[in-house]
Amino acid sequence: MDIVEFLEARIDEEEAELRHAPVPDDSASPPLAAPMRAECAQKREILARWKRAAASNVDSTDAQGELAMARRAMLNILAAGYEDHPDFDPEWAATLK
Repeated sequence: MDIVEFLEARIDEEEAELRHAPVPDDSASPPLAAPMRAECAQKREILARWKRAAASNVDSTDAQGELAMARRAMLNILAAGYEDHPDFDPEWAATLK
């Protein structure tokens, strides 16, 4: 499992939890559901843009460039929030230290 697949799976899990969260009697959805759904959508957009950028990169020398390194670091930062998950690869966190 690569880091993008890992992040997509975690977002899927978060969205599933939101769908099955208990709803207070006086509310149409759990109090934090809207911001949490928005955060999931934002993470998905980051991943989609990362995948588009990676797919459009035809110059192999750019893979070591500053921009490519920043894009990879962005994924590692997102993944760091899940470092207690059994599928988390410790190498992803090592790049942040």
